[in-house]
Amino acid sequence: MRITLAQETMLRAWRHAEKLSPERGSVWGWLMTVAHNVMVDRIRCKRARPAEVSESFAAPSLMITADHSSDVANSIYLANVVARLPRTQREVLYLVYCQDRTCAEAARILDVPVGTVKSRLHYALRNLRTTLACDPSHHRSRSAPSSRSSG
Repeated sequence: MRITLAQETMLRAWRHAEKLSPERGSVWGWLMTVAHNVMVDRIRCKRARPAEVSESFAAPSLMITADHSSDVANSIYLANVVARLPRTQREVLYLVYCQDRTCAEAARILDVPVGTVKSRLHYALRNLRTTLACDPSHHRSRSAPSSRSSG
């Protein structure tokens, strides 16, 4: 550390030799000021940048990142399939599966009979199963949701 401090101080003195003159003060004083400034710069640099950690010291489980791309692709695909359903079926699916409502609660919210909610839910799930089963380019990793009912 002291050697690199001395080297950096002498390097700066060499680069700025034209500034060294007896009129501006002693060379020793100038060199001490430069050495002080070099140390302050190093301290600031260490504070600004945290110490690096070698990968060899990290736990092996921390170095592995799971690939979520298939989950994202499945979510986008399913959102597009749901968007093609009739509005009434999407509303029931949203209330029952996304908001975790019962069929009776969904019926009150939509101001329709409970039987209508159950029917729309049945047709929505059937349409989803049919659409997902007919698309050979998409491989499902999860099964379609089962219908919920409560009276």
